[in-house]
Amino acid sequence: MRGVDFNLAGRPFVNFRPVIRAAVLFWLVGGILAGFNGWLYWRHFTGRSEQSAQLANIDLRIEAERKAVERLRGELSAIDLEWQNRQVAFLNSRIEQRAFSWSALFDDLAEVMPSDLQLRRVTPRIHRAETLQQRRSGRAGRREGVVHIAIGGSARRDEALLEFIDSLFS
Repeated sequence: MRGVDFNLAGRPFVNFRPVIRAAVLFWLVGGILAGFNGWLYWRHFTGRSEQSAQLANIDLRIEAERKAVERLRGELSAIDLEWQNRQVAFLNSRIEQRAFSWSALFDDLAEVMPSDLQLRRVTPRIHRAETLQQRRSGRAGRREGVVHIAIGGSARRDEALLEFIDSLFS
């Protein structure tokens, strides 16, 4: 025989405690995450004004630098480099002429000049260095530092003149 089961409860027993505990835990985790999300949201918008100010400052500096670059480009395009190169070449030739050692020239001439010769004119011509255009085009200009000397004078006898020329070449 089978025993009789008596259920004195008004309804059947179901254990809801694990479900309620899980629901409370999920609500707590959800609330914590929502609070963290709110904190991040608040932090984003309060820091955004600082970042906007920094970006505006950087934009102003970039614009100032652009204006400075444009101004410098205008100044650079206004420079006449050909004229300045010609001026520098002229000034360099003048410096070379001023740096020419007259005393060394006269000492060298005195060593090789015979007594029967009289000099009336000594004119050094210093050749300029090659120009920038000659260098670029490959045409060889005159070498820098070459000095041609024009000498004028008279000799009592022709042998003295030939001796002087031979001494200059040697």
